[in-house]
Amino acid sequence: MNFRVILFTVLVVLFSQYIFAEKQGQEKLDSLLKVLPNAKKDTAQVSLLAKLSSNIQATNPDKGIQYGERGVKLGQELGWEKGIADNNVSIGLNYTLGKSDFAKGKQYFEKALKTFEDLELKLEFGKTLVYIGIVYEKQSRFNKAIEKYEEALAIFEQLKEQERIASTLGNIGFIYRNQSDYAMALEYYQRSLSIFEKLGEKAGIAANLGNIGMLYDYQNDFTRATDYYKKALELKKELGDKTGEAALLANMGSVYLAQKDYDSALKNFVLSVDIFEEIGNKYGVASLLSNIGIVHQYKYEYIEALENYKEAINIYDELGSRTGVANNLGNIGELYYSLSQDSVMRKIKKTNYLISLNKQENLHKSISNYTQAINILEEVGDLYTRYRFILGLSNSYQLKGDYAKSLELYKEYVILKDSVFTEKSQSQIANLEAIRENEIKDKELEIKNRENEIQNLEIAQAKNERWAFIGGAIGIAFIAIIVFRQRQRSEKLLLNILPMKIAKRLKKKERLIADDIECASIVFIDLVGFTAYSKDRKASDVLQMLNDVFDKFDGLIVKYGLEKIKTIGDGYMAAAGVPEPCDDHSVRATNFSLDVHIVLKEINEQMNTDIQARVGIESGPIVAGVIGDMKFAYDLWGDSVNTASRMESTGTPGLVHISSNVKRELDTQQHNFKFEELEPMEVKGKGEMITYMVHRK
Repeated sequence: MNFRVILFTVLVVLFSQYIFAEKQGQEKLDSLLKVLPNAKKDTAQVSLLAKLSSNIQATNPDKGIQYGERGVKLGQELGWEKGIADNNVSIGLNYTLGKSDFAKGKQYFEKALKTFEDLELKLEFGKTLVYIGIVYEKQSRFNKAIEKYEEALAIFEQLKEQERIASTLGNIGFIYRNQSDYAMALEYYQRSLSIFEKLGEKAGIAANLGNIGMLYDYQNDFTRATDYYKKALELKKELGDKTGEAALLANMGSVYLAQKDYDSALKNFVLSVDIFEEIGNKYGVASLLSNIGIVHQYKYEYIEALENYKEAINIYDELGSRTGVANNLGNIGELYYSLSQDSVMRKIKKTNYLISLNKQENLHKSISNYTQAINILEEVGDLYTRYRFILGLSNSYQLKGDYAKSLELYKEYVILKDSVFTEKSQSQIANLEAIRENEIKDKELEIKNRENEIQNLEIAQAKNERWAFIGGAIGIAFIAIIVFRQRQRSEKLLLNILPMKIAKRLKKKERLIADDIECASIVFIDLVGFTAYSKDRKASDVLQMLNDVFDKFDGLIVKYGLEKIKTIGDGYMAAAGVPEPCDDHSVRATNFSLDVHIVLKEINEQMNTDIQARVGIESGPIVAGVIGDMKFAYDLWGDSVNTASRMESTGTPGLVHISSNVKRELDTQQHNFKFEELEPMEVKGKGEMITYMVHRK
């Protein structure tokens, strides 16, 4: 079952601890508000307004901006430049973190930055650089964010501001985590942790322990993740940080959920929701109720799941969170879609007026809830969640038998997913082509000029004329070679990014590339043991090892005629039968997958390592096309892609796990494989499946 899980993370703890070092909670805010009416119109009031502005950003950013603007005005009347800059920083925080208006926030930070630079206030200058880094981070401009953080880090190191050094290291680690560069993220988190430990700063220690736990969580190293979460949890309890405690319990619950330990997951989620209720954090309560509903849904306890989803909707509705309402309506849509599948209906433990065994009734409810969720998300402009629910709605219509509506929605899903990226992709291709064409024109102009020179030469003696001609011909040939090489280099660059067929289509300015491929084979590979290998090694060594492994895989891609789709961390995705369909795609994919284990065995023998791979394959229909943001990319979508991922995640290291669809495809081809049928297994989103391990005879 493919649920949308809304999880709390401890990452916010690190940021709130760093950005708002002065913030001491509601008690501090109340004391500031009490002082304000009696404050004199002096520099102390300017500072007070700046503190009020920054402290209120999370609950009332509009009011926070008003306080900041009052502070700026009073600072101008008093001619106090630092006070003006302090209030500009506070206004920037309200726009950035309170209203998510990053461009406006950056404007105020840059005003303050200029003032702090002119006044030679290095500490304030460094702090403001961090805030600008956060703006870039929120905009996913990660290279710019790291640039600002490193500038700030240099200043803090010069000033020997150890706590700010540690916090900035943690911020850089967060960037690398967002880029799935877990080795680099771990390095920065550990450096931050080491400093906080020397300072005895428990809040910083707890934040980094939680963040390191999350890294292991993302890599499915659940044992280490749980260990770090537990250590962080103990510190949060010591500090009396109820929000951090609840967030860590939620994260631990998600770890147990991933391991299908539903009782432990439920226990942690319930403890978390109890704490959020105690401190009056209604958003936390609503989010955890959604998670509790998901656990019940996994346990086929559909009545309890619905009750939790509906309670979450009521709270989100009260809070005015339309996105929260939509997310849970989508969860309910998924629940009723799941109930419409025969393999699931057999496992229902009890029914009532909410839960029916009528397939068409369940599909009607699924479609209704998905549609409500999608309409709300369209109104609030949430593209990411909307296109995911559109895919769910397409699946519901398909199960209902309305294939025309299902196809219409699936096309909408593909277009919506690509719409954010397509325009930039086309622009980048056009720029690349323009550069190449300009280079060629420049070289052609050189050739033309050279020809004119030769034609205008009047040499009296025939010998000189002959040598001049030869020299000119050699020059032309030399320049022609340069042009040819420029063409080759541009073409090679393009083909390193995209398949040849797709590159040609993009060069012809085709606006949307989304191809329905009737049947292809998708391969997912995940390296097992690579996390352990990475521990305590330099980032450069880890990267070199990963590069060596993937180079070998790339060689197999060429050998068997597959298309490399992408790498994600230490994961690798490839496909056979795209973009050019072929009948023997299943044979190619299987040979490639089996050879992956041979290649890894050779590497392990050479490097004295123990790295294995889980490999999964699925065959079936897909949609293939081009997406892009900062870099365009060829990618695949569809249920077959999801199933291939499930085959990998439920596979066994050292073996190749395939679905019955792959076996059926192989049985239509000549091959040298044998199959080991496994016990029926529950596969998320698919129900019960018959799967196989495949070997060479």
